[in-house]
Amino acid sequence: MYLRLLLFTLLCSTFTLQAQDRYVDEVFDSVIVSSDNLYGANITIITGQPSLDSLYFDIYMPAGDTATKRPVVLVSHTGTFLPRGLAAPTGDRDDFANVAACQALAKRGFVAISYSYRLGWNPQAPSDVARRAQLLQAAYRGIQDTYSLIRFLNMTVDNFGNPYALDTDKVAMYGIGTGGFLATNMHALDDWRTEVFIDKFRDPVYGVPFIDTTLLGDLENTMPGFLDIGGGNLIPFNIPLHVGFKEDFHFSFSLDGGLGDSSWMETGNQDIPMALVGVVDHPTTPFGLDPITGDINCDLPVFTGAGTEFFVVNIAGTGCVAKKANELGYNSVFEDITWDDELSNQLRTYEHAQEHLWAIPSDGPEAGPWEYWDSTFWKMIPSINPLFPNIHAAGIATNPNMSLAQATAYSDTAVQFFAPRACVALGLECGLSSGVKQLVEEDYNFNMYPNPASGEVNFRVEGDQRITKVTLYDMYGRLINSTSDIEAYTHSMDVSNIPPGVYAVRVELGDRGFLSAKLMVQN
Repeated sequence: MYLRLLLFTLLCSTFTLQAQDRYVDEVFDSVIVSSDNLYGANITIITGQPSLDSLYFDIYMPAGDTATKRPVVLVSHTGTFLPRGLAAPTGDRDDFANVAACQALAKRGFVAISYSYRLGWNPQAPSDVARRAQLLQAAYRGIQDTYSLIRFLNMTVDNFGNPYALDTDKVAMYGIGTGGFLATNMHALDDWRTEVFIDKFRDPVYGVPFIDTTLLGDLENTMPGFLDIGGGNLIPFNIPLHVGFKEDFHFSFSLDGGLGDSSWMETGNQDIPMALVGVVDHPTTPFGLDPITGDINCDLPVFTGAGTEFFVVNIAGTGCVAKKANELGYNSVFEDITWDDELSNQLRTYEHAQEHLWAIPSDGPEAGPWEYWDSTFWKMIPSINPLFPNIHAAGIATNPNMSLAQATAYSDTAVQFFAPRACVALGLECGLSSGVKQLVEEDYNFNMYPNPASGEVNFRVEGDQRITKVTLYDMYGRLINSTSDIEAYTHSMDVSNIPPGVYAVRVELGDRGFLSAKLMVQN
């Protein structure tokens, strides 16, 4: 545990030595919170019968902010599409992880919105086909509600004078646990009218799709759905909300999310970048590693919670989604940035690391290390699962190291991972260099000597542009040494304590661009 907390301390201090930039750093001291705001009502099945359910959001805004248009982050909660307290101590918009993320995001200058969405399915249904159908339908309703919320926010901008000072051309998804599934699937389902009807999501005997749009409406929730109760009688089963307003989002971020099927990721979605976080040894949701080969596998089983562990369906886990996103060019907008901050370099050292993925190592099966709950309270609430005496025990079964310190550290680190990537994806001004030009050495008479070097290495340029920063990386992309604010024609760096090997050097010449070279270090 000491080593884990030591790692948390390292990750949570990665940006403290940098200049304070809005959106990357916390530049506001306090946050204004407006809770229990209604964004609509729709039909839920959580009670066992169709009934109207009110949908709410809590909005977190930086106190003292004078900006009139601010980027929006939609934070969706975990809970496996079940009410908090039914099977787990988490699953609502005021979960610790949601509140912590929203507070941290608002202090960086975002407007963060934690929202409720419709819940309901039966994880103990007698067959995996029934469980699969119900889970897909639950996710479908959650995505519908998210689109409805985005349109509601655009309605407040267009029709009500923008009371929250939103920039709805810059909307990011921040999905936690089950909410991560919403963010990832919303990103991938760009052609849902064919994609949700693949064989995996049909009745294997009759071929009937699990998604019936006459019952559930469309994925964006712009058309109604009706339940036929016989005799020509129809009752509402889905209510379109705020139709006609924009429903776009521009960045997808998920913690322990997953994708219904990897075939949904294809060329054509590249205009929305994505970054992901996943626990490698998650007990119910696959990260994406083949248990035999250890390679990325995009078709692995997801199970219901601890104690039941019924098979539901094969999905694409976080590792698969990250790999495909990078390969298909979803994240090409990130390629102009030198991700040499301490956090990005630390994450590259982890096993199963990929760019723009935090592959979380653990001591054993663990889910949602950013979650925290009041153990005293939840020990008083009996569990419906006979294997656990109370809800706290059910939660600890999949999150054995749960503590306030752990949850705070993981949540803080997740926001630090999210924030600079959201800046780039949303096109914000936040102190990150993008589109920096690689310069030609001959144009500046660039010289690096001696090379090979064993003690001090010198860098020199000529002309009207000075060296402003020199950075040294190893061949795995890890940051070794960096010096900024140089403003000189020459600079020297001591490499005597660096292990022998080949290193990449990046010499920045202010706004002009950068020079690159290879340096051999030897004893």
